[in-house]
Amino acid sequence: MDQKRHISGSQARNCVEDNKLESSNDITITNNCSTTSTSIQCTASSSDPSVVDINEESEKSELNVIPNPLTQNNTNNFKDPADWTNSNICRNYIAKFGYDQNIDADFTSSKRTYSDYDRYCSKSIFTKNRKNGENVSRKWLVYSISKFVLFCAPCKLFGCSTQLGDAGFNDWKNGHLVISRHENSLAHKNNTLSFITLQSDVGRIDTQLATQVTDEINYWKAVLHRVVEVIKFLGAKGLSFRGDNEQFNKINNGNFLGTLELLAKFDPFIAQHIEKYGNRGKGTPSYLSSTIYEELLLLMKNDIIKIILKELKAAKYYSLIVDSTPDIANVDQLVIALRYVLPSGVPAERFLIFIPNSGHKSKEMSNVVMDFLNSHNIPIENCRGQSYDNARNMSGQYSGLQSRIKSFNSFAEYVPCSAHSLNLVGTCAAESCNSATSFFMLLQELYNFFSSSTARWDILKTYLKKNLSVKNLSVTRWSARFDSCHALFNSYAFIIEALHSIVDNQKEKAVYKVEANGLLARLKTLETGSMICIWNSILNSFNATNKKLQSTDIDLHTVLELYNGLENYLVRIRDDFDVFENKAVEITGCSEYTKDSKRKKKRKAMADESRSHRNHRENRFY
Repeated sequence: MDQKRHISGSQARNCVEDNKLESSNDITITNNCSTTSTSIQCTASSSDPSVVDINEESEKSELNVIPNPLTQNNTNNFKDPADWTNSNICRNYIAKFGYDQNIDADFTSSKRTYSDYDRYCSKSIFTKNRKNGENVSRKWLVYSISKFVLFCAPCKLFGCSTQLGDAGFNDWKNGHLVISRHENSLAHKNNTLSFITLQSDVGRIDTQLATQVTDEINYWKAVLHRVVEVIKFLGAKGLSFRGDNEQFNKINNGNFLGTLELLAKFDPFIAQHIEKYGNRGKGTPSYLSSTIYEELLLLMKNDIIKIILKELKAAKYYSLIVDSTPDIANVDQLVIALRYVLPSGVPAERFLIFIPNSGHKSKEMSNVVMDFLNSHNIPIENCRGQSYDNARNMSGQYSGLQSRIKSFNSFAEYVPCSAHSLNLVGTCAAESCNSATSFFMLLQELYNFFSSSTARWDILKTYLKKNLSVKNLSVTRWSARFDSCHALFNSYAFIIEALHSIVDNQKEKAVYKVEANGLLARLKTLETGSMICIWNSILNSFNATNKKLQSTDIDLHTVLELYNGLENYLVRIRDDFDVFENKAVEITGCSEYTKDSKRKKKRKAMADESRSHRNHRENRFY
């Protein structure tokens, strides 16, 4: 008769090396998934003298490593779960060698008599039928040949108060119901997880290989963790990633590699990784190239958009914000943002994407916006508001972007950007006055004069107090001119002294001395002093209002209140001209305006010209 013997993988390799297995033997390697252990089955004739009793030798060698926790007379009793004990030795033994479910056992001895008829244990109880029709094996279920009951292997080993984990279960009439409840219990899940962990730690033959794979996974996870943090840091600060090259320890290799080099000085792990994988080129995974951070940035962007769309779905209704702006490469891009209310009741504005602008016409922008909304499954029917600037292609009543969006959804009411509207009002008001235009030109000329030369800037710094300086005018935000005007208002006397030092400096070029003298002449006038005091007060209110208008939680009611408050303030200071004039006299030291202090030129009257006509001609010229 043929006999089947079971040996471990390492013992099989030793047998092959010693030529103890004949080539005529039928050797098959099988992997028992239920026990996660590997065995080799050797089938040979018992009469063959060259065949070694492998089962007997393997049991002896392995019992020397892990003692049999069961009876010492019969080493095969580990197949019967009724003899298992709740001890570490027993757990380690079963975890290493596995267990047999005894599905093919004779179930006639499991007979149990009920009032209607007798019932037995059956093979069907070892499988579970899911609602989708799939059959799943209950690999944790073990039949006891001696007790004729069922046990849960993990619960028997780790302890459980139920019948399946203690004395055994044999209520075959309610078998499927009780077993289903047991496998869904928290105790069973915890014991199963503990058993799997024990198998992977001490019981598996391939533990070393599994540990190596786990270590490799953890290593690359640690690398990715550091790389992702660097990407998040640079992205949050709005810094560029690439440089002139992608080589470590090279100048101008970009912020990404430079930050990793800085991190490597304090982190031995990333230092060793850079030393091993840095500058390896294509074909070697390192997570240190531009390819990986571009891919990670794309994944982060997609995840952020998913979160925004999830919030938007919960809010349902939203407002649309669209604007175009050129980037640093002068490529015009369309900015799309959404405004909606979070479940907490707090309004939120979320930037979504930059889209290369296909054109500045309203039809082209409308197509781009609608394509974006459709591609992200954002229903235009849920749009309840639009907010753009006051350009004709955006705010046009008949063919602007707002009217085209409204053709898709009549409930999408258009509200012009309140901050942009305020900037337009301030710009138009200042440009309507020649004196105001001249004053702002003076502010820019002062900044250009000092900033164009490091020597002149150093001279200015020697006279200015700490945290004081001249400011450049803002091109995009008109209300930010307050910074420039406020800087001149606070440092007027110091700037005058700095200009005097440049004029009196014999080493300074004549052209700059003349320019400084011209700025002095314009600054030391009562007109300039009045403009400084008046615009400092006006721009202060404009700037404060503009900042509030750009806050996320602003609403139309608050916008109207801010507009009305600013208008009332401007009306009120109309009667305070004497206050501004007295302040101007105080800071400039001039008590008369230039026009009043100059002597008017007298023109000789013609013989046929009357006095009234001559006065009229003079007033027209002066």
